Order: sequence, then structure tokens, then C-alpha cells
Amino acid sequence: VLIIIDDLDKLETQFAQRVFYDNSDLLLLPEAKIVYTFPLDTYYCADFIRIKDRYEDQFISVVNLQTADGQQLASSQNALTKLIARRIDHSLVTKEAAQYAINMSGGLLRDLVKFMQDACKLALVDNLSVIEQNTVDEAVNDYITDYYRVFDFPAYIDKVKYIAKTKNKEDMKIDNQTLVTLLRFLFVL
Repeated sequence: VLIIIDDLDKLETQFAQRVFYDNSDLLLLPEAKIVYTFPLDTYYCADFIRIKDRYEDQFISVVNLQTADGQQLASSQNALTKLIARRIDHSLVTKEAAQYAINMSGGLLRDLVKFMQDACKLALVDNLSVIEQNTVDEAVNDYITDYYRVFDFPAYIDKVKYIAKTKNKEDMKIDNQTLVTLLRFLFVL
């Protein structure tokens, strides 16, 4: 038996901690394999170390699109291109549009699927026969606006720039609470 529980990655941090930390025994009761989404920020909370051993875990993280030095990972690009092709006939979306959606997703599968879903809706509304990059760009811009609306520029802009420049988590000197906040709102992946 395989049980799949989706959307738990959208839980507020305190509620996710109650589910995964305080009540983790309930998640382990079924005699089945369970796949569930997990909030990225909860993974980086200090209490996670306390409960990690309870799970026979295999974390499937964000898909890395590039190496730390900025080289494209062809295997990741190909895998995500195949993901799009399984959901949308390849004749209905240009390669450039698919590539743009992949790059803009940052490797976050939920965002990639949502970008393509919204691009399909826009194409239907505009009576387009093929989804091109400008249609995906329009879909992505709605999300960019949402991120701008909630991003606290004075508090975090320098830290996000530092993370983007450093890229090596061993070299980062960011306090845990800031990192958890940035991960929670997907400002960093």
C-alpha cells in the first residue's frame, strides 16, 4: 500500500511542527509506504534533528537546475522537460516556453506545474494554438508580483544577495531564523 499526502508543504510553521514533531508517531502508524510533502522551512528548524531518526526518510528536494558555479545541469533540465511533456502535448508548447518555465521555477516542481497550468489557461482565454514564452512570462509575472508584495526588502535584501553570491551553505553566515523565514516564503530554495 502506498499513501500519498500532498500540500503539507503549505502548512504554517507552527502547525507543521505539531504534525511532524509532536505527533510524528501518528504518521508512522500505518503499515504502508507514505509519501508526503514537507515544508522546507520546517526541515531547517532546530527541532528537526530531534525527530529525524523516527522517519525512514528520503527527502526529494528542489531539483537543482545548475551547479554552484552556474553550469546548467542537463539531466535536471531533461527530467523537467519530460515532466511538462507528460502533462501537455509537446506540440502545444514551444521548447523556449518550457525552458523558460523550468528556469523560472527554480526547480520547485509545484511552481513549474502551476506556471504551465496558468499558461494553459491564458492560452485558452487568448485562443492561442501554441504556448509561447510570452504566455509563460505572463503567468510567471503574477507570481513575481505576489513575492514582491510580501518580501521585506529592508530586512532581507542584503541577505538574499549574500546567499545568491555565496551559494555554498557551508560558507554562509546567516542566522537560522532568517534562513527559515526566507525558505518559508520561497525567497531562497
